[in-house]
Amino acid sequence: MCCYYKLRHLHQFVYEQILLRHPDHQMAASIAANTFDLVCLSLMYAYVCTKIRLNTFKETDKMSELTQTQFESSDDELPEEVAFDASKSAALKSVKDALDAAKREKNLLKEKRRKRQQLFQEQKKRKLLPQELLEEFDTEPQKVPSVDMENMSDFSLPVSYRVMRIKDESAAKSLQQRAMDFVQSRLYGSGTKRTTNAELLSLKKKRGASQGAAVEFANKKLGAYKKARITRSNKRFIRQQKLIPF
Repeated sequence: MCCYYKLRHLHQFVYEQILLRHPDHQMAASIAANTFDLVCLSLMYAYVCTKIRLNTFKETDKMSELTQTQFESSDDELPEEVAFDASKSAALKSVKDALDAAKREKNLLKEKRRKRQQLFQEQKKRKLLPQELLEEFDTEPQKVPSVDMENMSDFSLPVSYRVMRIKDESAAKSLQQRAMDFVQSRLYGSGTKRTTNAELLSLKKKRGASQGAAVEFANKKLGAYKKARITRSNKRFIRQQKLIPF
């Protein structure tokens, strides 16, 4: 029971020492737990070593009963104190090593960031113009041409542009669109009947002042061509429908 309370006291002591150096509670609890495990292992090792030494001492030297009794009575006190001090020093050393490792890692990260920032600044300086050239631009006076208004004769700019209102332009476009719509409706509208040239000429012959026969009858070549075309069309229809002519 005494050993248990001492271990609890050591665990609390290590946790408080870590909190003084590192304010992160989670990291402090983790280091304290690892230290507590190391202490327990150290105590077990010390206890086993003590038992081995006692057994060896009992086998080699035959002590008197009184001396043996005194040694056995102090068996649970003196080795435990020595093992506790050694475990405490080992725990403190492990805590110190862990804190030093965290500090070294933090310093390495700072150094890496500093080198990166320095590299960015050097690249930025390379992109800028030289300082001497900038100072030369600042010191050199700017020459502004002076204009003598008294000796200047009147002049006007050449007129090479034309101005038109948006309203006039839209009106012209609307007239053009209306004309195109009219032509489209007259030539290709729904009320227009499409016909062939022969039918149109025949209609003019029929309704004109000088009436005469139709174009097919007046022009023999046109009639023969039309008849041949009708014949070919009939043959094609019979062949496609697989009809047998009577």
